[in-house]
Amino acid sequence: MNELVSLLAGKYPQLNTLINNAGIQSQFNLTSGQTTDHAVTHEIKTNLTSHKSITHRLYTLISSNRNPAIIFVGSALAIVPKYSVPIYSAAKAGLHNYVQSLRHQAKKTTYRLLKCFQMLLIHL
Repeated sequence: MNELVSLLAGKYPQLNTLINNAGIQSQFNLTSGQTTDHAVTHEIKTNLTSHKSITHRLYTLISSNRNPAIIFVGSALAIVPKYSVPIYSAAKAGLHNYVQSLRHQAKKTTYRLLKCFQMLLIHL
């Protein structure tokens, strides 16, 4: 990730917007005894930790430019969990709370911290 941040800072020094849109969703039956720590950790890293990591690494670069903004793509499952995807729902709830805290801490800055929820898409 450090290489990516260095590349972005060198190639796009006027970067002022980050769109965080990482996510995977797996079904877990938590009572089956077959849920592995590796699978759970991977899903949490993708759905929560990766957003935090890239945000913190790019925060200073983005804030040094005009109209800084970070957009987080979340999920309504953060608020109303889907029981067949408990880790995804929990990680997106964590992301929701992280964004709320970041907004509070950045309220005296010019940062725009936006969150959008993906809608359910049905292919007909």
